[in-house]
Amino acid sequence: LWCSALAFFGLFVAFPLRNYCIIERKLPFPSGTATATVIRTLHADPSHVRLSLQLLGLFALITFCWSMFLWCFSGLGSFPIFGMTAAKYGWKMDWDISQFAIGMLLAPNINLSTLAGAFIGMGVLQPWIKSNHFCEGGLQGPSDPSCWYYSDAPKYMDLKAYTMFPGIAMIVVDGLYSITKLVVVLIKGFMKPKAKSTHDTSYRAGEVNGHDLQEALDRIFNSASFPWWTYASSYVVAVAFCVLMVSSQFGVAWYQVLIATLLTPIFSVGIIIGMGLTDWDCSGSFGKLMLFPFGAWNHGGSLIPPLAVCMITISGCGAAAHLMQDFKTGYLVGASPSAMVIAQLIGAAAGCIISPSVFHLFTSAYTLPNDDPSQSIHGVFGAIYRVLAAITTTKGLSALPKYCQTFTVGFGVFAFGLNLGADVSRTKLPMLARCMPSSMGLALGLLIGPYLGLDFCIGNLLQMLWRHKAPQQEAKYGVVVASGCLAGAGIATLMQVFLSLAGVVAPIKVSFQAAEG
Repeated sequence: LWCSALAFFGLFVAFPLRNYCIIERKLPFPSGTATATVIRTLHADPSHVRLSLQLLGLFALITFCWSMFLWCFSGLGSFPIFGMTAAKYGWKMDWDISQFAIGMLLAPNINLSTLAGAFIGMGVLQPWIKSNHFCEGGLQGPSDPSCWYYSDAPKYMDLKAYTMFPGIAMIVVDGLYSITKLVVVLIKGFMKPKAKSTHDTSYRAGEVNGHDLQEALDRIFNSASFPWWTYASSYVVAVAFCVLMVSSQFGVAWYQVLIATLLTPIFSVGIIIGMGLTDWDCSGSFGKLMLFPFGAWNHGGSLIPPLAVCMITISGCGAAAHLMQDFKTGYLVGASPSAMVIAQLIGAAAGCIISPSVFHLFTSAYTLPNDDPSQSIHGVFGAIYRVLAAITTTKGLSALPKYCQTFTVGFGVFAFGLNLGADVSRTKLPMLARCMPSSMGLALGLLIGPYLGLDFCIGNLLQMLWRHKAPQQEAKYGVVVASGCLAGAGIATLMQVFLSLAGVVAPIKVSFQAAEG
């Protein structure tokens, strides 16, 4: 019942936004693009498909072998490339080739913005706060105003809060800004009469090229035009079912569930854009954010309402982002939007059975959560969310460390300024617009840490070197190579999961420490 109450939010949020995200903004969605590349490679012209398949298989094999090598030497993926002091703030290299590949698929602006966000958060902000405003737990009290957070602070209520919540604020503001722009576009679209297209919406590989192919894909993607009331009424039905199930089964007030479901589409816009630009799903961060207002709302009461609202946000936003990724794949291969919608409905319904079954499998094989180092699966996030819910239910927003709310508001205003500046400069000063950092990239750097920006930039650098040496070859096979790397990493991840379920652990553990003297 819990899964069925949350299963269909994503589709009814993603479908009306598909044109804005994929055609209007042309968000890259790296994993969706890679999947489409693999599919098109398998169905390409025989004269071109052989070399593409060879490259796809070669780089998939290389990435798979490298990923398994890193798994065998556990800890090698936390290489302190800038020294042990910097490593304490996350400045490590994980040598993840799949992240290099994503950097090849993203624009340099996004890659550099992600690294810049990590530098602001983990290179400047965190070290400065820890050096000047960290105190031991026994010193709590109003006597020392220089103490902002303490050694006994719970996870995410410590130093991490000063980068996580400002990063969330930037994504929220970016999403609200995008919603405003989307509303303006919709109003303009309603005011302009639409001319009926006389073009054939069918598409067969090899018939169109270049600009003609782009137009053909746009026509196919827009061929399924449902009335707005169709998905609006469908979302209302999904909301009503969710309110009924969650309020009756878990004792959550119906109006709290209703508010959570109404906030989910707003947050989804920012999550979808974030995944489209960087391939990362930040819905978990938004779930933590929802714990604070709903925890304060249920002050002194049960932990279930804020936890339920948290999961509604994570499930709805995450599903919408991943479904938009699938729409990107369908768009690039010229798939029928109607068929995609039906397939996604079937997949969501199947997930209501598969997800509980998998959860039962894991809970039968493991005691979750656990702190046993011999166990390959620990399930710690459930415990973390419960602790956060307990804190927010008793303290509310005051649970945040000192001045964290100030930093959060400041970074939110900063994100609004970046978005507004980018739009203004795009029309007035196009050269300046190319140099404007991406607020979504900066936010991701604050949330995830330095290793992601480092990986992205290394991948982008390798792509630029390849493009400089052989521009035609890079243009023809760059996405194929990146897709192979992503496929190899995915296969390696599955292999590691199977090994973990079988009780197999890494044979060698690698650790680093500063040299003596």
